[in-house]
Amino acid sequence: MLKDVPVLGYLFWTVSDNWEWADGYGSKFGLVPRPSYHLFSKVATTGKITREDRERAWNELQKAAKEKQTRPFHREVNNQGLMYAGGLDEPTQRPFIERDW
Repeated sequence: MLKDVPVLGYLFWTVSDNWEWADGYGSKFGLVPRPSYHLFSKVATTGKITREDRERAWNELQKAAKEKQTRPFHREVNNQGLMYAGGLDEPTQRPFIERDW
Protein backbone atom coordinates (compact mmCIF):
# COMPACT_ATOMS: atom_id res chain seq x y z
CA MET A 1 0.00 0.00 0.00
CA LEU A 2 2.91 2.32 0.69
CA LYS A 3 4.01 1.71 -2.91
CA ASP A 4 0.48 2.34 -4.26
CA VAL A 5 -0.33 -1.34 -4.64
CA PRO A 6 -4.10 -1.80 -4.27
CA VAL A 7 -4.40 -4.25 -1.36
CA LEU A 8 -8.00 -5.32 -0.85
CA GLY A 9 -7.26 -7.80 1.93
CA TYR A 10 -4.92 -10.50 3.07
CA LEU A 11 -4.91 -13.86 4.82
CA PHE A 12 -2.90 -14.36 7.97
CA TRP A 13 -1.41 -17.85 8.04
CA THR A 14 0.38 -19.67 10.82
CA VAL A 15 1.97 -23.08 11.06
CA SER A 16 -0.92 -24.22 13.27
CA ASP A 17 -3.59 -23.28 10.70
CA ASN A 18 -3.04 -26.24 8.40
CA TRP A 19 -6.38 -27.97 8.97
CA GLU A 20 -8.95 -25.17 8.66
CA TRP A 21 -10.01 -26.42 5.25
CA ALA A 22 -11.47 -29.47 7.04
CA ASP A 23 -13.18 -27.46 9.77
CA GLY A 24 -15.46 -25.21 7.77
CA TYR A 25 -15.20 -21.46 7.65
CA GLY A 26 -15.23 -19.74 10.99
CA SER A 27 -13.30 -17.39 13.23
CA LYS A 28 -11.10 -19.87 15.04
CA PHE A 29 -7.52 -19.36 13.86
CA GLY A 30 -4.87 -16.76 13.42
CA LEU A 31 -5.41 -13.27 14.78
CA VAL A 32 -8.93 -13.79 16.07
CA PRO A 33 -9.08 -12.70 19.72
CA ARG A 34 -9.64 -15.73 21.93
CA PRO A 35 -9.58 -16.24 25.68
CA SER A 36 -5.93 -17.31 25.42
CA TYR A 37 -4.90 -14.17 23.52
CA HIS A 38 -3.33 -12.29 26.44
CA LEU A 39 -1.45 -15.33 27.73
CA PHE A 40 -0.01 -16.16 24.30
CA SER A 41 0.87 -12.51 23.73
CA LYS A 42 2.81 -12.47 26.98
CA VAL A 43 4.64 -15.68 26.11
CA ALA A 44 5.45 -14.39 22.61
CA THR A 45 6.81 -11.07 23.86
CA THR A 46 8.65 -12.27 26.98
CA GLY A 47 9.45 -15.88 26.15
CA LYS A 48 8.24 -16.81 29.64
CA ILE A 49 5.21 -18.13 31.44
CA THR A 50 4.92 -17.99 35.19
CA ARG A 51 3.29 -20.43 37.56
CA GLU A 52 0.71 -17.73 38.23
CA ASP A 53 -0.04 -17.47 34.50
CA ARG A 54 -0.52 -21.23 34.27
CA GLU A 55 -2.68 -21.35 37.36
CA ARG A 56 -4.85 -18.45 36.18
CA ALA A 57 -5.41 -20.07 32.77
CA TRP A 58 -6.18 -23.46 34.36
CA ASN A 59 -8.61 -21.90 36.82
CA GLU A 60 -10.41 -20.06 34.03
CA LEU A 61 -10.96 -23.34 32.16
CA GLN A 62 -12.15 -25.14 35.28
CA LYS A 63 -14.53 -22.28 36.10
CA ALA A 64 -15.93 -22.32 32.56
CA ALA A 65 -16.59 -26.08 32.88
CA LYS A 66 -18.28 -25.72 36.27
CA GLU A 67 -20.47 -22.90 34.94
CA LYS A 68 -21.33 -25.09 31.93
CA GLN A 69 -20.08 -22.47 29.48
CA THR A 70 -19.76 -23.43 25.84
CA ARG A 71 -17.39 -22.62 22.99
CA PRO A 72 -17.77 -22.74 19.21
CA PHE A 73 -16.74 -26.01 17.60
CA HIS A 74 -16.21 -26.38 13.84
CA ARG A 75 -15.90 -30.13 13.31
CA GLU A 76 -18.59 -32.55 12.22
CA VAL A 77 -19.24 -35.47 14.55
CA ASN A 78 -20.57 -38.85 13.41
CA ASN A 79 -23.21 -41.02 15.13
CA GLN A 80 -20.60 -42.44 17.50
CA GLY A 81 -19.50 -38.96 18.57
CA LEU A 82 -16.20 -39.19 16.66
CA MET A 83 -14.88 -36.18 14.76
CA TYR A 84 -14.15 -36.41 11.08
CA ALA A 85 -12.87 -34.03 8.43
CA GLY A 86 -16.26 -32.62 7.49
CA GLY A 87 -16.34 -28.94 8.22
CA LEU A 88 -19.13 -26.79 9.58
CA ASP A 89 -19.60 -23.29 8.28
CA GLU A 90 -21.79 -22.58 11.30
CA PRO A 91 -20.21 -23.94 14.47
CA THR A 92 -21.99 -25.98 17.09
CA GLN A 93 -21.57 -25.04 20.74
CA ARG A 94 -19.66 -27.55 22.86
CA PRO A 95 -19.24 -27.39 26.61
CA PHE A 96 -15.95 -26.89 28.40
CA ILE A 97 -15.05 -30.12 30.25
CA GLU A 98 -13.56 -30.41 33.72
CA ARG A 99 -10.20 -32.16 33.60
CA ASP A 100 -7.73 -33.22 36.25
CA TRP A 101 -4.41 -33.31 34.47
